[in-house]
Amino acid sequence: MKKTFCAALAFLPLMTMPVAVDANERLGQNDVTYVEALECSTVFTLLSTESAGQTAADYEELAARWLVIAMRRDGTPDGSLADAEFIPMMEDLVDVLNDVPDPAAADRFIDDMIGFCEAKEAEIAGEFYSIRV
Repeated sequence: MKKTFCAALAFLPLMTMPVAVDANERLGQNDVTYVEALECSTVFTLLSTESAGQTAADYEELAARWLVIAMRRDGTPDGSLADAEFIPMMEDLVDVLNDVPDPAAADRFIDDMIGFCEAKEAEIAGEFYSIRV
């Protein structure tokens, strides 16, 4: 998984993690995949740890909703795959961002991911906002 993150970061800001596919191409999809939902959960979890107050709470809520979406799509009856893969994906994201020599590139990557996740959220707004956190 770390190699995929590295590949995605190498082409900032055009790629999204961990699948190196142009964000605009991915936005053409009509649904959110398991991997996309897990990616969004990790990004918002990271942001919640770097924020304070209401902003942190807002990011935590988004991260929790995305994790529930991932658990619904992971192919297991109890969401155990998403649960098991969340921490390793989070660790990979942190490691890769720490290895990026240009902090501005890392910031652009996170900004691109936020935009991607917001677009995906809009595609599944009914499901997304029906989740109680």
